[in-house]
Amino acid sequence: RELQKDYNQEQQVVMTFPLLVGLDGKEKMSKSLDNYIGISEEPFSKFEKAMKIPDDVLRQYFELATDLPMDEINEIMAGDIREAHFRFAKELLVMYDDVNEYEALKEKYQNIAKGGIPTDVEEMKVSEDSVNICDLLVAAGFATSRGEAKRNVAGNGVKVNGESVTDITAMIETTGEPVLQFGKNKFKKIIR
Repeated sequence: RELQKDYNQEQQVVMTFPLLVGLDGKEKMSKSLDNYIGISEEPFSKFEKAMKIPDDVLRQYFELATDLPMDEINEIMAGDIREAHFRFAKELLVMYDDVNEYEALKEKYQNIAKGGIPTDVEEMKVSEDSVNICDLLVAAGFATSRGEAKRNVAGNGVKVNGESVTDITAMIETTGEPVLQFGKNKFKKIIR
């Protein structure tokens, strides 16, 4: 402000705010670091990411990303931390989506967290009667190469109909619309 005054410029008022820490709990929230919650993402994606916020930075998310008063934030944070995560997810829906979806999204999240398979799974068409698990992962977009697919299978991160597949030579029968799962939240229903 003093420099602006010395150069006969109108003195500007500046307000600064702390940066929001990303989902990793360390770096600033950034798309390039892939540790962000995008406001234009699907509601379930936002909900799921809200549940991944590290407990020790959740208060900062409430303070910087919601309109809740401090006394309400203090009350929420004094309670059960898991419920605080659910509340933050709900606040995101209030601000950017349809809060009426909250209960359905919470139920879907809890079902997947318990190892369940969601009902609204994206479908993937295949023509063969049986497909190697690694080829299936690549076709589904869950791996970029057979090598990556093999590592995913060997790492115990792949399931078919809720059952772990650890054999990289396993052939998956495509009749009966089996559901391929990678990690906790990536699903594809295989149809013929």
